[in-house]
Amino acid sequence: MNSVLIKLNQDQALVLFEWLSVLDEVGVFPVKHRAEEFVFWSIHGQLESNLSVQFHSDYLEQLAAARERVLDAKAGKGGVPG
Repeated sequence: MNSVLIKLNQDQALVLFEWLSVLDEVGVFPVKHRAEEFVFWSIHGQLESNLSVQFHSDYLEQLAAARERVLDAKAGKGGVPG
């Protein structure tokens, strides 16, 4: 099977990881088919394997900063390109 590469910067990856983690915590999976849930958790696992910030004591501060940089980049204020 051919692979598809999705490129995310560190901030985008962290924000996506957190969102998927919240879905896991609340047990809400917005899917129409079980295969979609499988894909969500595959991505979540890959992000978890490639990030280490979730284990840092200042995780929430780093997450908040990443969220702001993502929004700033989207608004054209510089920061991390998306």
